[in-house]
Amino acid sequence: MRKFDHSIERQYLTNVTIGRSSNDFKEQTSSLRTQYEDLSRQFHGDNAPSLSTQPNYEDLAQDFIRASSTPSILKHPTPQHPVSKSVRFTDTLTASAEEHDPNRDALLRPYSDSPQPSFDPSEATNQEIHDYHSQVMQEQDDHLDRLGESIGRQHQLSIQIGDELEGQVALLDDMDGHVERHQGRLDGARRSLGRFREKSKGSKGMMTIIGLIIVLVILIVILK
Repeated sequence: MRKFDHSIERQYLTNVTIGRSSNDFKEQTSSLRTQYEDLSRQFHGDNAPSLSTQPNYEDLAQDFIRASSTPSILKHPTPQHPVSKSVRFTDTLTASAEEHDPNRDALLRPYSDSPQPSFDPSEATNQEIHDYHSQVMQEQDDHLDRLGESIGRQHQLSIQIGDELEGQVALLDDMDGHVERHQGRLDGARRSLGRFREKSKGSKGMMTIIGLIIVLVILIVILK
């Protein structure tokens, strides 16, 4: 009898536990669904108030309160295709500027953000696609040819500039040689002037001594 009562009691407790677990699972599922809908509305720009008022677990109660009191930082999604704007960069050249160059104009085209309509291969035949690719390759070849010509002209200009620089360096070297020669001449003249000055000082002393001797001889002759 006691075993039967124990078995009934155990079965009752098991049913109660299963019922509570099922109810808890339903509540958690409902809460998660509510939070998902709330996040989805916030992501798509809907400012409707959140319907979730309680956390899924008691351990997350403080975090849930703190998250509920913090304003949402989600903003409206930015458009993927902004309004196109056309921008043109041009330089104003005076009448005295360099001569007109079609290759230069082709390379320095005004910039534009508005692209031309592209070719749609889905509505074209194989021959049209082949012709289009041939045209694109021909245009690229033309651009490369013009670019090569421009690079060749730049190379020639750089060679001319290098030759002019070499000529300027040669002139500077020649000028340095002339300056060194003139400096040597000036140094020699300065040394000559120094020696002449020293000699003139010595000759003045000798002339003074000779003059004093002559005066002394004259005085001796007169006194006798």
